[in-house]
Amino acid sequence: MIFLFSFTFSIPFAIILDYIMEITQGWYIPSSFFDPYRILGYVSIEQLIWLFLYLYLVAIFYEAFLEKTCTHRLYSSHLKYGIILLYLIFGLFIIIHLTKHELLEINYFYLKFGIVLGLLPIAVALIKFPRLYTQFLQTAAYFFYLSFLYEVTALVLGQWTFPATNQFVGFLSLGSISFPFEELFFWIILGAMGALSYYKLLGEKG
Repeated sequence: MIFLFSFTFSIPFAIILDYIMEITQGWYIPSSFFDPYRILGYVSIEQLIWLFLYLYLVAIFYEAFLEKTCTHRLYSSHLKYGIILLYLIFGLFIIIHLTKHELLEINYFYLKFGIVLGLLPIAVALIKFPRLYTQFLQTAAYFFYLSFLYEVTALVLGQWTFPATNQFVGFLSLGSISFPFEELFFWIILGAMGALSYYKLLGEKG
C-alpha cells in the first residue's frame, strides 16, 4: 500500500504545486535532466520522482521503525476515496489551466497550500490518533535533518531559487543563501508529518 499511496499522490500533488509556484515565480528550477520537456511547460519530471521517493521514504521509515502493530495490507477503502477526490481536484486544475489560466496565479500560494493541505491534515491526524504524537515528532526530527541538509546543498549548487520575494511572508538567511519561511516551516519542519498524516488518515481500514 505504501507504493500505491506514494505513486498516486505524488503525481497530482507535484504537478499542481510546482506549476503554480513556477508561474508565480515563487520558486524556479533552472535546469532539468529532461529539458526541454516539462509538464505543462513548467513542471520538471524530477519533481514527480522526488515527491514519490519522499512520500515512500516517510511511510517506510514509519512502518519499519515506529509502527508497533504493523500489518501488511495492499489496499484501504479510505485510500480509494482519497485518490478519487485528489484526481477530481487535479481534473479541475487541468480544466482551469485550459480555460481560465490566470486563476492559477495565486498570491502567497505556498502559505495557503501549506496551511490547508499541510497544517490542517496534521491537526486532524493528531486529533484522530492522539497516541501518534511521539511517532510524528520522531519522524519529523529525522526528516528535518535530511531536508535541511538537502535544502542548503541545493541552494548552494543553484538547483533551485526563490525569485519572487513578494510571494512569501519572510526570508531566512544562512551565510550566502536564503530561503522563505514557508520552506522552513511547511517542508523542512512539517513536511514529513504532513506526508505521514495523509498516510495514516487514508491507510486505515475502512
